[in-house]
Amino acid sequence: MIVTCISFSSGAEAWGADRSFVETLRLLRDRGVDCRVVLPSSEGMAHQLVTEAGFAVKVVPFKPCANKRSKRRPWKRHARNAYNVTAAIPLAAIARAWGSDVIYSNTVSIATGAIAAKMAHLPHVWHIRELVGDDHGWEFDFGADRMGRWLAKSAGVVANSRAVADKFALLSGSDKIRVVHNAVQLRSDAEDAVTESLGDSAVRCVISGRLASGKGQMEAVDAIAQLRHEGVKAGLWIVGDGDVHFRAKLDEAIVANHLTDCVKLVGYKKNPAGYLRAADVVLVCSRAEAFGRATVEGMLVGKPVIATASGGTPELISAGETGLLYPPGDVAALVGNIRTLAADESLRMAMGAAAKAYAEVAFTPQRYTDQLLDVLTTAAASRKNKNSVASDSSPSVPASAGRVG
Repeated sequence: MIVTCISFSSGAEAWGADRSFVETLRLLRDRGVDCRVVLPSSEGMAHQLVTEAGFAVKVVPFKPCANKRSKRRPWKRHARNAYNVTAAIPLAAIARAWGSDVIYSNTVSIATGAIAAKMAHLPHVWHIRELVGDDHGWEFDFGADRMGRWLAKSAGVVANSRAVADKFALLSGSDKIRVVHNAVQLRSDAEDAVTESLGDSAVRCVISGRLASGKGQMEAVDAIAQLRHEGVKAGLWIVGDGDVHFRAKLDEAIVANHLTDCVKLVGYKKNPAGYLRAADVVLVCSRAEAFGRATVEGMLVGKPVIATASGGTPELISAGETGLLYPPGDVAALVGNIRTLAADESLRMAMGAAAKAYAEVAFTPQRYTDQLLDVLTTAAASRKNKNSVASDSSPSVPASAGRVG
């Protein structure tokens, strides 16, 4: 089976979405799938990771179809739509030249793959890894109604959590969305060494991910400040980079609360697992995570995770057994959860051990690949069935050929 795989990333750093995409390509290749990749740019870490992994890559410039909400310059949305429809023409030609059986879009934030699949008369599979509005504040350039119709007409739809599946089932009116939790493995490359001391901290916390207000790093800083005020010697590593203005606000909050000795902004780390291992508690304070790779990574190193009860996260954590949950934005509840674990080392150890045992079984590459491969194989078979039916009937060219929606 030949699959044209499309993703969108042009960043200089590789976050969870990029690494999940490359891991997916590798796992499918190990099962005999010939994955060919199309990216919008030769710049950025995603292109580097894909080429280093040995996959054929073509570059077709296209733009995301889901973007930040804005009432200014609405003409930009129409310009992006036109650009993406035009970009689908060479993409369809590439997929046909490769002899593809399926076009697979690694994110719902791009529509070019679905348009190209229609042009090339190929089945299309969407892998939805976002809550769109809830986690990123995006809206669809083509409109939510049209996106729902495309999802309903696709040959397969995969969601990385039940929360995501439920959201898009309402949008598309479709009950065919398959929930496939990501495979998560600790990376084999060298872990970044922990060089930043947290001073006199008796309980060390870590939060890892892109710096952004929606990721909740400020709430984590506020929680440490409150705990210190109570006399609880808590500390925090903030691993990641991103919004420079938000980072400046974090710096200001750390200084204003006299936390420079116990809260450290350590920047982007290629492999932050060393910080997860060094910590006593892993924090995931995002307002909404579609899945939550950082949550599972914390579980895999045997640490209790304190995370928000939103998005797909409650599907990963059994509250009170493998971690603790709290309402997003509720700093007082976050403080209470950290206080609970800080006071009871045996509870931390027991939760961490239970989390590790669960994660090692629930998020395996074999389970993930079996389920994703089933969707792709079914999609490819739908094309063969259509071709078989067409060969038994008089040839005709539908008036709608090449159009989407």
